[in-house]
Amino acid sequence: MLTDYRKVALVVVPLLVAAALIEHEGVAIALSALGLTLALAALAATLWTRRSR
Repeated sequence: MLTDYRKVALVVVPLLVAAALIEHEGVAIALSALGLTLALAALAATLWTRRSR
């Protein structure tokens, strides 16, 4: 399970960092939303698979 979180972090953290560094507000908000959506989806998938075992 720890590797799942590492994989998610490898995708989500750069998105959030890029969102913080980009000055265009619309793009930054879109990247933040995408990163957070991916993180929530990964968490939900992890919980779902853990529950079904």
